[in-house]
Amino acid sequence: MMYPDLETLRRGSDADKVDVNCSSYFQANCNQIFEKGPAFTKEILGKVHAEMMPKRTQLFGYEMKTGKLFLVTGLCMIFLFSCFGTTVMLFTNLFDNYVLSQLIISNGSDAFRIWENPTPKALYSFHIFNYTNIGDYELGNDKKPHVQEIGPYVYSENLERIDVRFNDEAGTVSYREKKTYTYRPDLSQGSQEDRAFVPNIPLISGSSMVQKENYFARLGFSGLLSALEEKAFLHIDIDSFISGYEDRLYSLSANYFKWQNVDIPKRVGLLGPKVGESNKFITMNTGIKDINRLALVEEMGGEESLGLYAADSCNSIEGTDGSMYPPKLIREKQPLHIMFPEFCRRIPIVFMGETKIMEGKVPAYTYTIPEDVFDTPDTKPENECFCVLDGGKCPLKGLSSTSGCNYGSPIYLSYPHFHNADPRLLKDVTGLDPESVDFRSYLNLQPSMGFMMTGRNVMQLNIKVNKAFGVSQVDIFEDEIVLPIAWVEVFLDEPNLPKEFVDLINFVSITLPCVQLVATYGSLLTSIFSFIGILLVARRIKNDNNFCLQRISRDDA
Repeated sequence: MMYPDLETLRRGSDADKVDVNCSSYFQANCNQIFEKGPAFTKEILGKVHAEMMPKRTQLFGYEMKTGKLFLVTGLCMIFLFSCFGTTVMLFTNLFDNYVLSQLIISNGSDAFRIWENPTPKALYSFHIFNYTNIGDYELGNDKKPHVQEIGPYVYSENLERIDVRFNDEAGTVSYREKKTYTYRPDLSQGSQEDRAFVPNIPLISGSSMVQKENYFARLGFSGLLSALEEKAFLHIDIDSFISGYEDRLYSLSANYFKWQNVDIPKRVGLLGPKVGESNKFITMNTGIKDINRLALVEEMGGEESLGLYAADSCNSIEGTDGSMYPPKLIREKQPLHIMFPEFCRRIPIVFMGETKIMEGKVPAYTYTIPEDVFDTPDTKPENECFCVLDGGKCPLKGLSSTSGCNYGSPIYLSYPHFHNADPRLLKDVTGLDPESVDFRSYLNLQPSMGFMMTGRNVMQLNIKVNKAFGVSQVDIFEDEIVLPIAWVEVFLDEPNLPKEFVDLINFVSITLPCVQLVATYGSLLTSIFSFIGILLVARRIKNDNNFCLQRISRDDA
């Protein structure tokens, strides 16, 4: 091969020819390298094996082939590693602890990103009680108000946790919630523009608040209601009643509360207190110091208890928001609590049984709210401390007062249509049918990691009329009548789960247990077979040595 001289390289017209010749030269040499490389490498390794590695090796008085020595050494290494793996999987919690550590809420972790902006969107299904005989009831022609249930009207909740602040020393995280709601016409029965007659919540609440004031204060309040042309019932469109509406009486009340340094929601409505950014911080345990306290509420608004009731058990805020639970409590099927700030209490849930969801592929633990959760102290003594909100007078069976965290408004919880409640509640209002509604609430929890996969929570909101002498606007009611407002179903069901959340459920519930099973029994089987291999190779080596000794003896003879 002749290289081009310097003069040729300088010729601009021959530059392309030079490039072609050089390229051909290097290509030919590279092809030779790739063709002869493997054979050359094999030749080198063969020489190294022949010259540097003896064919036979003596070890512990035995002479054996070097290849078999390497085989035995490899089998021993495999045996030791597999024994270690078997010990870890069967007799320690290292694998389990590693999995649970992925649940810890720490800044920048995958768990934090899922928690900060959850992709599963809870759905709120509102069943509104429309009062259909208001005219006749106000005139006294009908002795009782009559209701007709309309809906459901379904809204999707988008939750963000904002102003997140970690306290690594305490192992907690503090945050505020930002919630927005979107109407779901595809899941609703009816239109947002539907109208209904509903109780005037600000008016009835104001009447209750001035009940214990002097006569002139009550008379002044009644005069204010007349000037504002307020009536006991409102005729309002459904979206305003659910999402929130502006009310003149409520606005005046807001100014009064502001003067007392109390910040109340800007709008009235079933979702009014929830819409937008909350003004109170919630502090939750991250699990970094104790995984068994993961997701438990530690403080609300800087307070470690509600401070509303006479007993610590009722004041306790130690529960979760319903989406995550301490894994150990779930595995042991222990009773749990959900903290509802707007309900002024935590609600217990108890283990009901094991089930399978998602076409029977995913195992789940089902928890439910006990049917007697709103019973009176006569049958449920632990509810005694909840009576303090009504001046020491216990509400009727089936009711739970929320006035302590709703600015004194006499709002009560119950099951839909007053299921399992005092019969007197059904006698005051017509049109209710407790047997027509499924009152049961349930949560399907992931058995090993404790997060909610699907669930349903059902509650009814009611308002109690406390008549105030001198407030004529409530004279049409019987004193202490409880008016149903709406019952709400909050649910997370399979058809509405986002794909990434379904993938997470399948990974945690199906893939991860399979990995654990394969790792456990794979290590065990590998240790068994590698030990058998060691025995077989050792036996072969021993036989080879006996053969060699016999041959040497014969040669000596």
